[in-house]
Amino acid sequence: MQAEQEKRCTVKRITIKYKKQLLQYIDSNVIGKNLRFNTPWGSRKIIYADYTASGRAVAFIEQYMLSIVLPYYANTHSENNACALQTTKFREGARTLIKRYVNANNDDVIIFTGSGSTAAINKLVNVLQLKDEKVRSK
Repeated sequence: MQAEQEKRCTVKRITIKYKKQLLQYIDSNVIGKNLRFNTPWGSRKIIYADYTASGRAVAFIEQYMLSIVLPYYANTHSENNACALQTTKFREGARTLIKRYVNANNDDVIIFTGSGSTAAINKLVNVLQLKDEKVRSK
């Protein structure tokens, strides 16, 4: 019993250590992390706090996109060439990962909107017909 509890504590410590290392790695890969700009009060470090629609670029993700995704990037609506098929596989793989990470089940749907949170909100408003006065007043 005590050995099992010690094992759980050790696993928890390792997990916490790994999370800290992962966060440090991500933070160290933020492109432009140490940018400064001139103000009337002197040089100031840029603090980016608008992650609602667009986050900062992360070097290892950009490198992956450059070397793995973009060489095959094509229209996912085409089915007549290898690049389009690969891009479709990338998209569906991303959809599967997102479903798993947000604990979605088979009844849930992941919808890619293409243009950040604004497009997602607009799509939801349109699907729910919230621009229609009759629907809104119900």
